[in-house]
Amino acid sequence: MKRNVIYDIYEPDLEKLCQAVSMLNIDKCIVYGIGGNGSYFSKCLNAMGTKIQFYVDVKAGSNTYFKGKPVISPENLRKQYRGEYIVVSPNIHASIVEFLKEIGVAKDRIILPFYKRESVPVDYGYHLKEASKDIDYEKSVIISPLVTITSIIYNTEEYLLRRSFESILRQTYRNFVYVIIINGATDRSYEIAKEYEQMDVRVKVIRLVSNYVWTDLKLIKTIRNNLYGKYWCQLDGDDYYSEGFLEYAVKVGEKNKTDMVAVRTMAIAADSEFDLMKKDISFDGKDKFWFYHSDPLCHAFSQNHIMEEFAIGRLSGTWWGKLWDMKVTEQYFDDLIDMNDEIRGCYFRLDTAMTYKMLTLCERVYFSDEVYHFQSFSPGRTSYSKAPTEWLMSLWYVYKDLKLRFFRWYDYDTAMRYTKSFLKIFTKWMFARRGLLDDIELSPYKNMIKHNLQEIYNDDILMSFIIDKSKTDEIYRLFYKRICEICGGTMNQEKIGLHAGNEKYNRIIGYGAKGKNAGIVIGMLMDTVIFPTELWDRNGDDKLIKKPDPNSLSKDDLVLILPSSALAVSSIKKDLEYCKAKVVEYEELRQWILECR
Repeated sequence: MKRNVIYDIYEPDLEKLCQAVSMLNIDKCIVYGIGGNGSYFSKCLNAMGTKIQFYVDVKAGSNTYFKGKPVISPENLRKQYRGEYIVVSPNIHASIVEFLKEIGVAKDRIILPFYKRESVPVDYGYHLKEASKDIDYEKSVIISPLVTITSIIYNTEEYLLRRSFESILRQTYRNFVYVIIINGATDRSYEIAKEYEQMDVRVKVIRLVSNYVWTDLKLIKTIRNNLYGKYWCQLDGDDYYSEGFLEYAVKVGEKNKTDMVAVRTMAIAADSEFDLMKKDISFDGKDKFWFYHSDPLCHAFSQNHIMEEFAIGRLSGTWWGKLWDMKVTEQYFDDLIDMNDEIRGCYFRLDTAMTYKMLTLCERVYFSDEVYHFQSFSPGRTSYSKAPTEWLMSLWYVYKDLKLRFFRWYDYDTAMRYTKSFLKIFTKWMFARRGLLDDIELSPYKNMIKHNLQEIYNDDILMSFIIDKSKTDEIYRLFYKRICEICGGTMNQEKIGLHAGNEKYNRIIGYGAKGKNAGIVIGMLMDTVIFPTELWDRNGDDKLIKKPDPNSLSKDDLVLILPSSALAVSSIKKDLEYCKAKVVEYEELRQWILECR
């Protein structure tokens, strides 16, 4: 096993892709990879008029689609390749290029639209069987530590645990206290932690006799009662920080007076020999590497901009890889302690909800493209094991709160854009977990969970998103089926039943979506079963809001007139004078909203 490996990190270069397409006159191609870069490259290729024939990925199933095109496995590419250009999309792609050459793809047919950003050394930690002797362990008591680092440990392999502990003790910035909470571990974690505590005065080991979930007050209060200094960060027992993390993050935090500093995370397979070309892996088909925070460094000021960055994925939902201001940290844990047990237990089991809650307390954050945090993933890690239903509840809580904020802050189409961006990023985590919904009856929060599942079923934005995905993705289809079974719906419907009053309609159209009060009305419709499936306006852009097409209306359609002014209503009614659809004006619509609520 290799213990230390240096990897060249590449970033996508759309300009380079455009130049290659133009220079080689590429009218059709294959794209290798269906991750974030694959999506970026697809948009660029489509904009240039280049037809994508299909995608290739190790995660390909028997009926997998991406951007409306089929996804095939590398082995099937071996059989189907006929000399096409292949655009390679993963950042780390050496093994992919080797594979393509092996199956006969000519070098000049492989398009690599990247620029080299840096070389990153990865420590796999296999050599760590005892405490390292080359660390400058602190012997003098730290009177006023500036930073608290917390690790909650439960049954972690020794070499990974030592790598994690030693990554903190090797930090070039030394003014910190390292709190290690042994959370009911039954292996040697406690003895290993005590070993480092005896060698370095900055280490404080606390042993809990039971394994507590993140929402248990015992664990929460243990963390809260051991916070010191001005900043706080967290590290999982099988992850690690590079030695310059604290020095960099503290410097940025002090200089910019931020509530949070996020660095870039490089996620790595714990097995250094993991073969990217193999599909026989048991942790959701991740590639060997992927990155959080792939965009250039940026500041985000004020709540709305912070939430925008969170919704589009530039600010990840992970707890780790971030240095938090201590005032934000203390407020978060105090809020959790004061929270109703059922709400805390149901909604805050997953770190996405924890991070989101802390971000709601921030007014200024900074996120960097510097790689300082390394996350290991393996079949045994909780991220890839069976998921409790409370994880879904955590993400549902975040979605509901974000949606309300966006529709309060913005006009309809902007709010929808950010809401759907969040769904595109997080729905795989919300609905694709193994074991999700299997443990509802065993949960102490089962009544609250069932109530939330009914809300999910009735949420038109979310359910239309799921149903649309269900047409090409078995994961969504299975989740949709389970939700229908739990909530009393039927699986054979192609789209959500749309009801208004006692009648059912094929389409519900909101007309006048850019009118003065349209956003308010749409917000009122948000949690009802008469939420529009289409929006029309004479100034529509034919994307989110379409231009009116009265001739397409049938007797099975319903048109909601959103504006309230007499002039606007009169103008819209004139457009609809000869249509067969049922038309509802503002006042009647308000009454329907009250009935639906």
